[in-house]
Amino acid sequence: MRIEWSDEFDHWFAKLEQRVDAGDILAGKAYNYIAAAFDLLRRLSQAPDIENGTAQLKPVRQSRR
Repeated sequence: MRIEWSDEFDHWFAKLEQRVDAGDILAGKAYNYIAAAFDLLRRLSQAPDIENGTAQLKPVRQSRR
C-alpha cells in the first residue's frame, strides 16, 4: 500500500526526526512506533476496512463534540 500524508504531517515528522537525531529518547520511542505503523500499512495489499479493525489496526472515528 502506498502511504500519503499532508504537508502539515510532513513538517511535524521532520521535526520529530530532528529531535531523534539530537538524542531525544522520547522522540525516538515515538519515531519507532510510527515507523512500525507505517511498515504495517505498507505491507497491506489493500486499504484497511473502516468497519472491521484488526489486532494492530483499530478504526478511528471523529468524536461527536
